Amino acid sequence: MDGIDWKARALAAEESLATQVKITAEVLERQQLTYEVLRSFQSNRCYACNWPLKATIQYGCTPFNCSMRPQESWPLYESWKKRFDELEQIHAALSAAQGKEQG
Repeated sequence: MDGIDWKARALAAEESLATQVKITAEVLERQQLTYEVLRSFQSNRCYACNWPLKATIQYGCTPFNCSMRPQESWPLYESWKKRFDELEQIHAALSAAQGKEQG
């Protein structure tokens, strides 16, 4: 034989493809989420609670800071919390990207 472990190579190729597919799906999901957040900003609404955006947090929600702090017993708490967490993740990713550009 030629000394090449073709089975191991095929397995590695399949794992690589699976990883690429997973990464691609994550990127597409993040892009869609980012699009939804940007669309809410363009309509001048908070992504988490849909209240109008204000200039400072003293007056209400700002693009990456929802001023709403509902109780966990509120019927819509889970959906608000999910969107609030998504907003924080996007803000962290954008901040990290800006840091890399400046650094």
